[in-house]
Amino acid sequence: MGRYTSLRSTVLRTALLILPRAARLHRGGCRCLRRGVRRFALEDITIGGVRIPVGGRLWVSLISANRDGTHFASPASFDPHRAPAHLGFGHGIHYCLGAPLARLQGDVAITSLFHRFGRLKLAVPVTELKWVPSFHKRGLQELTVAW
Repeated sequence: MGRYTSLRSTVLRTALLILPRAARLHRGGCRCLRRGVRRFALEDITIGGVRIPVGGRLWVSLISANRDGTHFASPASFDPHRAPAHLGFGHGIHYCLGAPLARLQGDVAITSLFHRFGRLKLAVPVTELKWVPSFHKRGLQELTVAW
């Protein structure tokens, strides 16, 4: 928990400035818990040296979109100043119509939470958090906090 103290302080001090960016970086939105989507090849294609025949099944990882080391410095680290590039709200004609509302709800919820519980912190070490075992979705089984 100690290694996140400075980040937590920064987030709390500048919450109103970074919340819109944090919402874009959360890799979520309309599909906030989805890890990937299933797609089918419309023609024979080769990806990374692997041939996929027409009709072949693909799993596209949505949460890996911001973790490409060729596009982002320190892709596994949270950086509130990084330009948004996630697919959480979709893209193009598939962009989520509810994205602005979801961002607003996130801004209001997080700002209210930290305003009401300014000393909010994890009650267990990060390494003890238990995740729901699933290929399709990502979420905690529980989140114990103290304030």
